[in-house]
Amino acid sequence: PAGPTLLVTVPGSGTSTVTPSANAGYVFPVAFPSGSSYVVSIFADPLNKRCTVANPSGTFVDTNVGNVDVSCVDTYAIGGTVRGLPLFASVDLASPGRSTQTVNGTGTDRVYTFLPRALSGDTYSVTATTSGPANCSVPVPSGTVGTSASTVDVYAPRTRSGRRRARR
Repeated sequence: PAGPTLLVTVPGSGTSTVTPSANAGYVFPVAFPSGSSYVVSIFADPLNKRCTVANPSGTFVDTNVGNVDVSCVDTYAIGGTVRGLPLFASVDLASPGRSTQTVNGTGTDRVYTFLPRALSGDTYSVTATTSGPANCSVPVPSGTVGTSASTVDVYAPRTRSGRRRARR
């Protein structure tokens, strides 16, 4: 599997990227002048991973730089299914530090996932705000991410309008 795409930036000389195999060494395809300063950063994480760079900056000398280390950890989805959301209703789902998800009612179950993906040990707390003919409940709204996806289902039974039929 591929590792992260790395970006080296050298002020006044440009940039270069490389995507090494996971757990493999790497060499940027562009040589930069000795004495130039550099910064290595993560340009793109591999699928379902979050990566960091240790010793990301320094100055090129006459030899290759060998102390820029990259490590990656698994990430996990926080999401679930909105069940029973009727047509013309919507629910905004929120969890601190994550993107807000708006789910529109279609009369069928709808899957949602928060971004960014979470690390093991992260906490989450999902709130639901509805509009239209529905009242949503989140039976288990919070928890701690383990080593698999965290599922937070939302239930949206249709509410009654309050109109009654006249008896004959």
